Amino acid sequence: MAGIEVILLENDLKNLAKAKQPTRGVSNGDGDGGGGGGACATKLHIRTFSDFKSKIRQLENKEKASSSSSSLKLECAKVPQSLRSDVKDAEVYYEPQVISFGPYHHGKPHLEEGETLKLKLAANYFREYELLEDEIYEKISRDIEALRKCYNRRSTEEYTDEELSVMFLVDGCSLLWYILCVCLGHHEEYGIRYQDLSRIHQDALLLENQLPYQLLHNHIMSMSNYAWTVIFQEFFGMSTDESFFQEYFGRKEESFLRKMKSYCRLFLFRLLRLSTIKIINLNPNPTQKLESIENSMPCRHILDLYRKNFLGD
Repeated sequence: MAGIEVILLENDLKNLAKAKQPTRGVSNGDGDGGGGGGACATKLHIRTFSDFKSKIRQLENKEKASSSSSSLKLECAKVPQSLRSDVKDAEVYYEPQVISFGPYHHGKPHLEEGETLKLKLAANYFREYELLEDEIYEKISRDIEALRKCYNRRSTEEYTDEELSVMFLVDGCSLLWYILCVCLGHHEEYGIRYQDLSRIHQDALLLENQLPYQLLHNHIMSMSNYAWTVIFQEFFGMSTDESFFQEYFGRKEESFLRKMKSYCRLFLFRLLRLSTIKIINLNPNPTQKLESIENSMPCRHILDLYRKNFLGD
């Protein structure tokens, strides 16, 4: 038994000695090539030029994958969850209160009256401009895959192509007709009270309540780009040439938006008379600016057009 124990002891000592020998290319954590890091250190540290080139290629591939994924931004995005979690009662600020446009908040119980209003507005849009809903529906349905990709996938997967096309048909036509009614002062014909205008106006400019601009521009808009440019400008609360509305619509009375704008101007004028503030007009021709934005810089939706008028690209 004693001989066997001696042999086992000699083998243990040999194995221990081998374990203490430094392994080439492996760091011990102190930079002197010890065995503390093991095989893991070999993967983390660059020891040869080929390792260096391999690491560079890996970084390049990661950057390409990251840039390609970030370039696939949604035309109509949702508010990030990180922002929602930081805001108390986030639905008040990020979700429509009266009327929905697009799939994100479509069908919610508190927006049921808004659905009825949208049907009335869309019907009048067809009648006023003698448009055939069949033709518009066909154009939208042919482009439905591209329009579907403008939204978060989960928000549209529950709708068939036909259901989504009908939604875009009603929402797009009702939005444009609502904008016209507000600008021309015809909102009372649809039972829209003055106290509701501000809430609907806010709904129309919510991030999660947008329609793709390509839907409005390519399939629904019935007038020239310039005409809609001026109308959008009026809807955004910017000064426009009154002669345009007289020429196109024969408008005689001021709309609610124009009355409020006149009141604000009068209030501001009186305020400035009591001060020494001088205002420099940075945009003497806002109509021309907005028209150039619409024609030369594609926008994602109405809210994006509103933003670009102030910030540009």
